Amino acid sequence: MSFTNPYTGKINQINSDIRLWTATKIAEQKGIDWYKSFSLTYKQNELSDIQNELTNLERTIEENVGKIEILNKHSEHLKTQTASIWKLRTYFGKEQRQLRKEQKSVLDTVSRLRKANATHSEKTASLSKQVAELKKQLSEYSQFNLENSEIKLIEIEKTISQLHIQLQSTEAKSSALKSIIQKELNELGRLQKELENIKAEIKEAKYFESSLSKAENSYERAMAHQECEKKFGDSKPRRVITKKERQLLSVKRSISKIEERIATKIERHNRSIKKIIIDGNNFCYCGETFIGLSALISAVEILNNRYEVSVIFDAGIRGLMKTNDEKIRKQFATDVEVHVVATRETADETIIKYAGQTKTTYVLTNDRFVDFSSSSVVKDKRLLRHEILPNQVFIHDLNVDLTYEPMPN
Repeated sequence: MSFTNPYTGKINQINSDIRLWTATKIAEQKGIDWYKSFSLTYKQNELSDIQNELTNLERTIEENVGKIEILNKHSEHLKTQTASIWKLRTYFGKEQRQLRKEQKSVLDTVSRLRKANATHSEKTASLSKQVAELKKQLSEYSQFNLENSEIKLIEIEKTISQLHIQLQSTEAKSSALKSIIQKELNELGRLQKELENIKAEIKEAKYFESSLSKAENSYERAMAHQECEKKFGDSKPRRVITKKERQLLSVKRSISKIEERIATKIERHNRSIKKIIIDGNNFCYCGETFIGLSALISAVEILNNRYEVSVIFDAGIRGLMKTNDEKIRKQFATDVEVHVVATRETADETIIKYAGQTKTTYVLTNDRFVDFSSSSVVKDKRLLRHEILPNQVFIHDLNVDLTYEPMPN
């Protein structure tokens, strides 16, 4: 058995939740900081300036397109007037040179305008993105509800705080559980090593036994016996195997008992108990001897420091104690609920119904309540047993070990 701490999964889940809520908190705080630092007037003016610049650029591009169209037509016209280079007589004439110079100037201007438009187009694309981003920011700003976000942030911080409290509580329970079962875990580890050693010894003894069965002469058999004697102090492999197998069974039984103790301690530790209802009459006997309230009062003093405590008596306690309800109640602290059931009524039914109201209420009694086997208290195993000896009380389920002064005769 390898010990698995039942709190590990919960601790991991809480840590995961803390990381998730912390990331949510950071995002929410970032949104609030953005809103508070946002200058609406500045952003609106920035948007207006960029939109004006964009409008001017688009107008310039449109004008340049018109100019390019006119210049292209003019260039075509000039082209029709220029002579071919093969007409040498006219090609180098003053008029032709002037035409070619003018056409080149037109084409250079067209090229400059096209480059300018390409630059303007890149700029308009960039400005359009800026306009879209500013409009998005302004829209988000107008829709942002600062009050709701600040309330949400407070709730997130509360949730994170509660998770940290849960984490500390769970880690404390995990540490407490380890402490409670550490002795058993150490013993379990020791026994598991012993178990493995015994298994190895059985395997080795079986090897010697095999060597004996395979021996071809008395010398080989003597050597096998000698090796077995040297290893185990016994020359008979079969006798060694039988002895070791008995040891193996004994260790396995010990391991099983320790595992059961660990499981019992884990189960007890994992219980969520807020209230204890004590079967009062049941706590007034040591064996068959009526001992009065002395053991009960001592137990209640201890339990009342840990849980809410109620004590419920059968009506018969009045006759046994030769007193009335009020005097019985005065034996206990004022914050302890003490109830004596009506005459001819049974405390068992009252206890079962009262304890059945919440899952965190347990009953301290040695009564098995066989008549109430269908009740949630019995089904959920919320019955805790106790042992009362002369001067001593044990409540193992609650780790209570106390002494009490017997009632004077």
